[in-house]
Amino acid sequence: MYRLTQRYEAAQSSFRLTSDRLRGNATDSAAIERIIGPQRQALGWGASPDVSARMLDLFADDGGNVIDTADVYTNGTSETILGDLLKGRRDRFVLATKFTNQTDPDDPNSAGNHRKKIVTSIEASLRRLQTDHIDLYWVHNRDVLTGVEELMRALDDQVRLGKVLYPAVSDWAAWEIAEANTAARLRDWSPFTAVQLRYNLLDRSPERELLPMAGAFDLPVFAWGPLAEGRLTGKYLSGHTGRVTEVGRPYTRVGSDDIVRDVVAI
Repeated sequence: MYRLTQRYEAAQSSFRLTSDRLRGNATDSAAIERIIGPQRQALGWGASPDVSARMLDLFADDGGNVIDTADVYTNGTSETILGDLLKGRRDRFVLATKFTNQTDPDDPNSAGNHRKKIVTSIEASLRRLQTDHIDLYWVHNRDVLTGVEELMRALDDQVRLGKVLYPAVSDWAAWEIAEANTAARLRDWSPFTAVQLRYNLLDRSPERELLPMAGAFDLPVFAWGPLAEGRLTGKYLSGHTGRVTEVGRPYTRVGSDDIVRDVVAI
């Protein structure tokens, strides 16, 4: 599963890491084919509603059925656009969104993983998405002030209310995910059912702990940044510009261009 024999397959997409795992997991009722989201194809992220609609239609026509967004993406506009675009066809998609990050700079309780944040965030996301439930609800980031027991119990409450089908977690350390899922299992709460992490041929650090942990807990892996902000396409080797050159982040510089050249040569 995690041992990819050809570099090209790992560099091209995160879809295989997702779909094969979910078909054999507790979430196999939501068979994953492909995933689209603001940080992958700019749906609602700098794209107009008309362009977003065209992108979603092309994605769906090609067999895509998973949409990933978050309450903070474009200050909630991403969810609002999706809510309008999914009218009449919402149930054919696996709809995922996230919470944790601060949504109101004047309200300290609009950030974190505490119960109040979860309750207010999910109600706001449901309104914007124009749906009565979220298929996959991601904890977006860590919150060192909230214990995992409070978080997992609050998520379990939303599952029992029918507002969330599957809780999931993004960008946590392996030991934290293990602690949270162990606590949930011991108390008969809903555990995390998937993990989202940055993983590509230039940054293989998840192979040390995160991927083995995911295997041990039978968690499907959603890999973000599979093309390393476009570096693995090779376009930056020839001087082209893009996210790496215009709004580069520290992780975009991880890895050697020798790997990029090997990928381009395949």
